Amino acid sequence: MSSRFGQAVAVYVAEKVIENVNACDRPTKLAVLYSLKPKYSKPLKLCKIADPSKVFHLPERFYDNVDLISNESVAEIAATVLRLDEETRSQWTEKFKKALATYSAKLKELPPPPEDFARDHT
Repeated sequence: MSSRFGQAVAVYVAEKVIENVNACDRPTKLAVLYSLKPKYSKPLKLCKIADPSKVFHLPERFYDNVDLISNESVAEIAATVLRLDEETRSQWTEKFKKALATYSAKLKELPPPPEDFARDHT
């Protein structure tokens, strides 16, 4: 997968989560994480830091493997992928309905409910 396609997919997934999960909110953040270079090592006492906010102020050598994508770029990607989602949703829905109808035609028909079912469950 190209990094450009990966950015679009990652932002799309994050935006869909934000739409569907309570307490998720914008701005969406996107970063590319690379493997640590062999000459670097993990901080030895990272888990013993009393103030978690200090984690983001570690010496640069511990996070030089991260490229943070700008908020403006992420917002532009989000606007575009959500617009494309909206524009292609009806096409996708029709394709999915057709595929589902084809598949469901192969399923075994279920027996009808008992005659007294409607009366007992209304």
